[in-house]
Amino acid sequence: MKLRLAVDTGGTFTDIVLMDEETGTVWTDKVPSTPDNPARACVTGTRRILEKAGASPEELTLYLHGTTVATNALLEYKGSPTALITTKGFSDIPDIARQTRPKLYDFRARKPKPLIDRDMRYELDERVLYDGSVLKTPDMADIDKIVLDIKKRGIESVAVCLLHSYANPVNENLIEDAFKRLYPECFVTYSAKVLPEYREYERMSTVSVNAYVMPNVGRYVVKLQDALKDSGVNSELYVMQSKDVLDIDYLKEHSIRSEYAMCNLIGQAKKLNAENVQLNIILGLCVGHDTLFIKYSDAPVTYLAVKDRCTGHNPLSPIYQHNNLFERIHHMDVKFDDEL
Repeated sequence: MKLRLAVDTGGTFTDIVLMDEETGTVWTDKVPSTPDNPARACVTGTRRILEKAGASPEELTLYLHGTTVATNALLEYKGSPTALITTKGFSDIPDIARQTRPKLYDFRARKPKPLIDRDMRYELDERVLYDGSVLKTPDMADIDKIVLDIKKRGIESVAVCLLHSYANPVNENLIEDAFKRLYPECFVTYSAKVLPEYREYERMSTVSVNAYVMPNVGRYVVKLQDALKDSGVNSELYVMQSKDVLDIDYLKEHSIRSEYAMCNLIGQAKKLNAENVQLNIILGLCVGHDTLFIKYSDAPVTYLAVKDRCTGHNPLSPIYQHNNLFERIHHMDVKFDDEL
């Protein structure tokens, strides 16, 4: 058999779905989650559902995983202590933020606490202009001093966000070189790689969140990957995001992209359509709403079927009955605009 497996880790239960690519047969199972190490529940559920199907781990051709490790770390403030390196004069951006807020004229309103404390922010005397031209190249001695101080303080994760680095990342690259030389084991996130776009607050807040959750996500996916290999699973492990799936190497540096993994097969379906590939069924799980996704394709037009076991409906598409496979299944053409 050629099997595809999807695992969704929830706060209480971990859901597993297994599908035979050739026959379309689907098996489902549910095991208690293990919050101290979510990988244990994934491995346990994988073993159980394979036993139920009478299959072996070697028959798995695809392993999809939906996880809220990054989301939980952010919402519960359980990420890693994080430092910020930014352009001289701009370290207060996390506090200033934007004028737009829920209560604009409330003098007693309090802003959310920034993820990175003021004493964990470092300023570097450098400047790249909006057009990418370099006005001031930082002194390598200053960069080395910052990196060594971060290492001395035992800070394991760093967000780097220099002014206008989206136009030219040359100065961020110098910082990257310094970390590779002096503190290679540190988790470092560079804004020019994670979100190379203008708007300093949005870019800085994004890179800060990525750095804050990166150690949690990185350790978790490595632990899960090793555990699956030890149990005999040889297929590649992919983690779901909002529009498609991510491989592990990419996810380690872009951990924030694993948050809110909804509608995870839309990107895959579009890719298959572009390649004129016709498959009987592809499945995946959606984190957070206990949603099962199935893609049917017996014609050039590919459809995505969605069934939410919590709400029983999808507001984006009409209700559709399909051979009593599930109580309610919804079809939508995946060739819709990207914002959907």
